[in-house]
Amino acid sequence: MSENQSLKLVSMADDNDPERWRAYCTAIARRILGDSRDAEECVNEVMLKAWEAIPAFKPENVKTFLGKLTRNTAINMRVRLTAQKRDIAKCTPLEELSGLVSGTGDPEESFIRKELLSAVNDFLSTQSESDRDLFVLRYWHFEPVESLAEKFGISEKTVYVKLHRIRGRLKKYLKEKEYLL
Repeated sequence: MSENQSLKLVSMADDNDPERWRAYCTAIARRILGDSRDAEECVNEVMLKAWEAIPAFKPENVKTFLGKLTRNTAINMRVRLTAQKRDIAKCTPLEELSGLVSGTGDPEESFIRKELLSAVNDFLSTQSESDRDLFVLRYWHFEPVESLAEKFGISEKTVYVKLHRIRGRLKKYLKEKEYLL
């Protein structure tokens, strides 16, 4: 093996090293779970899943792969934790969207979810950059409204109003695309 091939192999291994992304995953999990101990447990679970998946599945973008894996694991963990506690205040981002989509968990819904995701992405591509960023940060990254207000330099009330209007436009868009009756 040449030195150039060795360097490529080492850089690929470094890019796929889940430990390199621990802080990134912890930030995502902490935002969703709200507790550093739960976030650490979640990240440990993510690192194990990533370690098991990466040898067989080589993601093109490790950051995206680990971010999505962390988000899904944290949401599942949150559902388990809140099933016992029913902590409504921290579930707000999901509840705000619950009127737009429903889930029964049956197998044929997987296809519908992919179609719906595509429709939401299409909708977001029609929105202004600031509205798109606001929506994604709130509903994908679970950013608190206070943090969004600070990042965008607007009041919390304005954030709530903008999110309400975006959800309204999304609802209209999904009705037009016949995802909602």
